Amino acid sequence: QEQVKEAKNQLRQYASDPRVIKGNRGVNLISIMLIFRGWELVHCEEVK
Repeated sequence: QEQVKEAKNQLRQYASDPRVIKGNRGVNLISIMLIFRGWELVHCEEVK
């Protein structure tokens, strides 16, 4: 759960970064969180 919380915070920071916003004008940016353990996908979620 701690990794999920940390990943959400990182995605929100990236999505709100002025350089990301400027570089993606006119594009609907969707933040998707994928957490893997080795080759196994253990968590997948859209972060709003």
